[in-house]
Amino acid sequence: MKSESEEDVGVDKVPRRAKEVDEDVKQNRNEGDPEKDSEQQKSSEERKRKPRRSHSAKRSTLIPGSIISTANDRYTILSLIGSGGFGDVYRVKRVKKIKGQTNTYALKTETIDFDNKNLNRLKIEMTVLQLCNKQQPERRQHFVSMVDKGRTEEFKFIIMDLVGTSIDIIQREMPNHSFSFGTSAKLGLQTIDAIADLHEIGYLHRDIKPQNFSVGVKDKASTIYLLDFGIARKFTIKDTKAVRLPRESVRFMGTVRYASRHCHLSKEQSRRDDLESWMYMLLEFFDYKALPWAKSINRTHVCDEKVKLFSGDFPKSVAVLPQKIHKIISYIDSLEYSNEPDYDFIKTMIRQSARKQNADINAKYDWQPDTPNDTKVKKSSKKERKSKRNSAELEDKEINKLCELAFS
Repeated sequence: MKSESEEDVGVDKVPRRAKEVDEDVKQNRNEGDPEKDSEQQKSSEERKRKPRRSHSAKRSTLIPGSIISTANDRYTILSLIGSGGFGDVYRVKRVKKIKGQTNTYALKTETIDFDNKNLNRLKIEMTVLQLCNKQQPERRQHFVSMVDKGRTEEFKFIIMDLVGTSIDIIQREMPNHSFSFGTSAKLGLQTIDAIADLHEIGYLHRDIKPQNFSVGVKDKASTIYLLDFGIARKFTIKDTKAVRLPRESVRFMGTVRYASRHCHLSKEQSRRDDLESWMYMLLEFFDYKALPWAKSINRTHVCDEKVKLFSGDFPKSVAVLPQKIHKIISYIDSLEYSNEPDYDFIKTMIRQSARKQNADINAKYDWQPDTPNDTKVKKSSKKERKSKRNSAELEDKEINKLCELAFS
């Protein structure tokens, strides 16, 4: 995938028609059962009221200084990075240092639970990472490398490259939880590239959110990484590009705040659903308070608000965004289950929006040292400004025409 610093996609790049269906895919769309969905919602709410047994509460953590062994190596536990419902993430160091290589990694565990034979999240993550790591360099730049794996009597684990802070934490620590337009657009470009590369190997993420994107470290500090593939799902048939037929009903998978409308309605997810979740995340990059449902835990209410957004009933924070962002919303909404999204079109719209806002997508991120403030753009001569304005207006007209053709 091209990075955000490369040239814009030409104006002859238009989104594939939303009604087009891949030739090797049969359409067999099944409508969700509203009554069943209502029962599932009620059951979910009842479960929330009951005290839930915590997996992490009964799980002991590894002691710093202890040694974990694999078939090929040994690692010292340095510290606990974080914990989830089914396992923990630790910072570890290879006991035997290898010159010229990184010797500090992340170790991710998953508790072996014989009562829950469906607990295969780590296996799915390992499969996805192994596939990603086999891709060409430009298609694996947004994924960490898995370097080792193993198991003990209590848990399975994988060892992978360390990354930095999540985008969610970075944004919450920014003044007013705010990113500049340039940083928001740049994040949009890198994150859509990561999703496109995941889709290229035939997998959906199904939990796209800022918590699952992190910055790199050291010389990779400007690279955004897509993480946590525990509920990823293969959407293609074996090693082909043919798309699997949708299941009739699918339980809710993901995070309420960012889940797609189809996810709320217990329908099978597809590539468009990852993009819908990405769109909610992008809107929050532009304005942390952009999502009216952000603080709601009522899934029905949240879904209704998302339907309003995609019908064009925008909250003020979304309405004020450039029209190109609105076109991305319309385009994602137009996609059918089996459509392959036109990621290049989406990236073009982001770049056009940034140009309209005088935002520099090649500048450093807001949180990086010496970041230029994209509201303080270096002044150019009257002649240069007029030339840029005429060029942008002409390009806008061309793209508008092509968009009309694409959505007709």
